[in-house]
Amino acid sequence: MTTFGVLSIGFGAFYTVMGLRMIYDGPGHGAAAEAVGAGGGFAAFVWVATVAINLQLIGCGIGLFRMTTWGRTLGIAYGGLSVIIYGSWLLTSGFGVLPSMALIYSVLLSAMCLSPAWQTALGSSQATTPTSASTDAQRAAA
Repeated sequence: MTTFGVLSIGFGAFYTVMGLRMIYDGPGHGAAAEAVGAGGGFAAFVWVATVAINLQLIGCGIGLFRMTTWGRTLGIAYGGLSVIIYGSWLLTSGFGVLPSMALIYSVLLSAMCLSPAWQTALGSSQATTPTSASTDAQRAAA
């Protein structure tokens, strides 16, 4: 989990900087036009969404590094959102190394966050907080 936490922070920071650079350069300027394809409103949406979901990925990395439940939840949400964003990017502009890497990492991260081993290790809020019924049963047994 620590490895995925560090990777998430690194990938999130890298893709956030790339997204901010493309927003600053604007669609239609060199690499931005080439990477996104047609440009215009869709390009602006992709880059703003890229920055937003990668800020979420940084938060996920911090949560996974600290081994919290919310880090796992952010990882699952990031996986779903990034498949939509990077998948649409790849479909509209053809193959690209950066969106392909991000898509592969998001699928791996989501698979790990959904794995039973991580669910057990990170727990859930219901698993870590005893219910009143289980507490009453424990008192009655004692």
